[in-house]
Amino acid sequence: MAVRRILLSASLLFVAAVLALTFYFAGRTVGQERGRPADWAPVTKESIPRDMPSDVRALVEKTFSTNQQQREDAARELGWLGARGVPELPFLVRLLTDYEGDADENPSREASMALVRLGPSAVEPLIAAMRAPGNPANEELAVVLGLTGDRRAVPALIDALEGHEAGGLRDRAAWALGLIGDPRAVEPLLRHVGDDDPDVAEWSIEALGGTGDRRAVEPLIAIAKNRGAPANLRGSAAASLGKIGDPRAFEPLLAIFKNAAEPESLRYRCAHALGETKQPRAFEVLREALGDKDEYMRLWAIGALTCLHDPRTVALFKSLLHNSGEEESVQRAAAAALVDTGDPDAIEHAYRESLLDKAQWPLLRLDVLDAFAQSRNTIAYPYVVRALRDKQSAVRAEAARVLAETICLRTMRGLGGFIDFREQVRKLPALDDTRVLDALLDVVRNHSEETETRELAREALRKSGNPKALQALKEIGENGEKSNN
Repeated sequence: MAVRRILLSASLLFVAAVLALTFYFAGRTVGQERGRPADWAPVTKESIPRDMPSDVRALVEKTFSTNQQQREDAARELGWLGARGVPELPFLVRLLTDYEGDADENPSREASMALVRLGPSAVEPLIAAMRAPGNPANEELAVVLGLTGDRRAVPALIDALEGHEAGGLRDRAAWALGLIGDPRAVEPLLRHVGDDDPDVAEWSIEALGGTGDRRAVEPLIAIAKNRGAPANLRGSAAASLGKIGDPRAFEPLLAIFKNAAEPESLRYRCAHALGETKQPRAFEVLREALGDKDEYMRLWAIGALTCLHDPRTVALFKSLLHNSGEEESVQRAAAAALVDTGDPDAIEHAYRESLLDKAQWPLLRLDVLDAFAQSRNTIAYPYVVRALRDKQSAVRAEAARVLAETICLRTMRGLGGFIDFREQVRKLPALDDTRVLDALLDVVRNHSEETETRELAREALRKSGNPKALQALKEIGENGEKSNN
């Protein structure tokens, strides 16, 4: 969403490096791992077991292809195997080093999400792999373990945080602990809010918000109020206080927010944190901030107001959307915020105003489509389907793109740096809705449609993992015509 793009802190998302392993650790327990872990060793194509099922073997062999797209496809399809794909885990993690392509499209990224999709039975092997001496991809595995949300990874991640490993393992371990949110991580994280490594310190502070544990409130208030501390650390503390939502944080956050002498970036994060506290006074404070002369403060206030889930916000967002004297960026954010409310009337209004009556504002239209695709309210998806048939080609292409992003779990916008991929993974079956799939297939079959839009629709269907969609694509063929085979 427009506001979320502004608030995004994505410095740690899907960083890449190398891992491969030859040992299958599924039978090991966390307690056993605390002995000396097995050394890391690479896998090769010759390592593929001969007794592997033929269909799985074909996918594993594709992970060694010289074609980037084939490696991506193989990783994705192995992930869809779930528990059945765990024995192939070494070949998936081997791809974590594979960056061919761009930041949004590469085998490493597909392998990361595939490892998450393998499910709970993959967690113990992943833990053992991260612990393996000499493993150059332990940073990436810390991220993957965080995305699984599995509490069995907590002891290993705490050890990584408190270790002396060079590079980014320690700060990624902190990030992962915040994503999992286990209370066992609170004390270790508190020990590192003043770490000599500024990245470890910052992500330890951010992670405390992910735990939601009230033991962190007073230390976080102290960091936020400390004018001698770097602004980014104070902002992280403010963001974490918002996530925890303890009433004790409201007054300190409000004081910083109202102090014009404080750094703007810190005041922005305090504004959002005030919304996340959901305290009764927050509505009026943030409503007043919508009139701030600073455009960015108004944008942050919109994002903060969406956190309140207060029905009064709908009228505010509509007013901003219709204010012809307002900055276009604010109007775009207000339209996206209407979708974010989950209110059916507000969603219909955002669609009508942005996609039908405001055709001269292409960015507004695209932002609202983005908001529809990311909405946790399933009422939004039919609007994206409707946009696939919009009279403007740019809108049709954007509708196909955002569906592809949602299906492929490449929507990486979040607040405070933490993104709940686990919830998005659970949402995937909802995208099997025949209305979505049929509409995408119609786009692929439509030879009068622009090539980019047809390819985006094809990508969304191919990467959905839906058997009916994959079969339909096979029948349609590359040229969009139904095969006679």
